[in-house]
Amino acid sequence: ERVMSTAPWTLPAMMSAMTSLYPSTTDPDGRGRARTADDLIGLDPSVPTWIDQLRSAGYHAVGFQKNPFLGTHSGFPERFDAYRQVGGDRAEKESGAQLVRAALRWADEFDAWRSRQDGREETMPYLLYLHFMEPHVDYTAPQKWWSPEALAYRGPATGNARDLSDLIAADGPVAPQDRQQLARLYSAEVAYVDQMIGELIDGLRDRHLLDEQTLIALIADHGEQFGEHGQWVHGDVHRENIEVPWILAGAGLSPLRLTEVASVLDLAPTLLDLVGVEALPFAEGRSLGPSLRRVEAHIPVESEPTVTEYGSITRIVQDAWVLIDRGTSGVQLFDTETDPREEHDVSGEHPEVVQRLHAGINRHRARPVSTGVRPSMEVEVAPETRRALRALGYAED
Repeated sequence: ERVMSTAPWTLPAMMSAMTSLYPSTTDPDGRGRARTADDLIGLDPSVPTWIDQLRSAGYHAVGFQKNPFLGTHSGFPERFDAYRQVGGDRAEKESGAQLVRAALRWADEFDAWRSRQDGREETMPYLLYLHFMEPHVDYTAPQKWWSPEALAYRGPATGNARDLSDLIAADGPVAPQDRQQLARLYSAEVAYVDQMIGELIDGLRDRHLLDEQTLIALIADHGEQFGEHGQWVHGDVHRENIEVPWILAGAGLSPLRLTEVASVLDLAPTLLDLVGVEALPFAEGRSLGPSLRRVEAHIPVESEPTVTEYGSITRIVQDAWVLIDRGTSGVQLFDTETDPREEHDVSGEHPEVVQRLHAGINRHRARPVSTGVRPSMEVEVAPETRRALRALGYAED
């Protein structure tokens, strides 16, 4: 029910999801800070991921994605047997359908190959990884998924990244009706990608590549902001940008809602645990397997502190408390049980909580990092990748 990302944007968050390492471990100088199309890093080849662990255990691993951050420079493609950045505008209409079609074309080939193995198909388990762009600016889902209010709107909020940038840069705050339209367009993308995931699952089942033993995981790398706390898209560490969904299904799992705070760091340890593959050697996350296997699901579990990093800003969550340390700008404390939108700073009323959580941040910063983990590398990015990132707003002003 409460899953936190380690950073508010794709590249450091996905490095954490792949490696179970904090941004400050893979990028100790940047610590998950904002980067532009001309200032990117890539995961060092020596740093193990859960994809590597599955391949070592005999899995055939394929990936399909449309995010320019995850292209050839990122250090991700080498982890897969086959990895394709599906062409076209990375946030265009029907982006999700393009991904699903590409994945199902692979599924046809893989199913045909397994059928030729004379009953030995069980010797080749597979991992299929899809990274959808929706929901994400540009907010341009097909109009079939728009609400009547979204269709009736007439104004400057088109959902296009460039138009959104102009809207934000204009004098004065974004008008309420324009903000509402952007939220409607975002909701349309949620509905659209939900349908696309359903079509993917149905397609895999039709091709005999999905049954009750198949493990399905759905998780996001970050959220999205619509003017809350004065920020847009994903440039801060408040809840709307950091709290993400995580759903696990299949593989004998019983219906269960976990209430303890978790992190995208926990994805790799949990997946490897559930499929019985050797754990990552340097993981900073934990497996949720023990919680998922609890019979008495109502028994509360005390949450471990969960940290998010964004350059000089650090956020720590434990149970209902959220502390944001903004360095020289001071700290903010929120009680999400009474203030779920994180609108009221209560740091002055609870100095003992501030002290306790800030001590947790200090322990996090001082934690020992394995000498076996090499920092990420600065990389040269192809011109077409720079253009795609700039189209999404990742460029210097």
